[in-house]
Amino acid sequence: MTEPLPGHVHPSATAYRAGCKCIKCFRKTKEVRARRVTFGTNLIDAEPARIVVRKYHDEGFGYGQMGAATGVLPEVPRDLLSPKTRKRIARKDAEALERITRAELLKNAPDTSVVPAIGTHRRIQALQYNGWPIMGIAGDESQFNQWRKIIGESRTRIQARHYRWMCGRFAELWDKPGGSRWVHLRAVRLGYSPALAWDDIDDPATTPHIDATPGPRDTRKRGAEQFWAWVDEFQNLLDDGRSVNECLDHFAIAPEGAYGRFKRHAPDHPMRLLITSQMRKVS
Repeated sequence: MTEPLPGHVHPSATAYRAGCKCIKCFRKTKEVRARRVTFGTNLIDAEPARIVVRKYHDEGFGYGQMGAATGVLPEVPRDLLSPKTRKRIARKDAEALERITRAELLKNAPDTSVVPAIGTHRRIQALQYNGWPIMGIAGDESQFNQWRKIIGESRTRIQARHYRWMCGRFAELWDKPGGSRWVHLRAVRLGYSPALAWDDIDDPATTPHIDATPGPRDTRKRGAEQFWAWVDEFQNLLDDGRSVNECLDHFAIAPEGAYGRFKRHAPDHPMRLLITSQMRKVS
């Protein structure tokens, strides 16, 4: 009855072990059970909270961001996904983690921390569907260079301050026409969705209400239509006194890319010479 398990020692009164038949473990087990009957237990199953933490961690949110949004220590969500999995956690921590939402994570993220970029890319695509070029979305040259780099690199995570800036810009422009037919045709050709097609634009699992993906037969036709709309807009910018380099920056395209478009759709077009001259200046 009072024989301890093999290899089990008792360095203190609290170092008891379940299943041990020694008198110290027996008394401690009896005491713990009595306290649970009187006061209840503060620990509950960690699996529901672990599912929530894993979901947002896979989306790209950090443990610190989860802690800032819920008020728990960052070590709590981190330990839930550690190799030595915790089976039980404090009730208040579990309830806080289970109530967490994506909106709270994005709202409470520090400005310099990184957050998932999928909602930001969808907002840009929705604005382009309305005919807004990158320069029009950015508003000034410094922002244009920043967003041109973010879009060009197809970043999966961006700083929270950039996310919030684009949210404000999107709220301002989403219901206004951008005025660029070329940008709209390009967005349609690439399968971008308008703003109202999304229930939750930041949710990676959400799909748009409309299938904007063009069929294979429409791709070539839409490509030619998009090209001539781009040429008309390019010519309008030149007529307004813009330089070739400023026009290329407006469309966020390199001279080589513009040259390739003319070579593909209109190799004898006179505007191709302007693009060629700009390529020589760059080289």
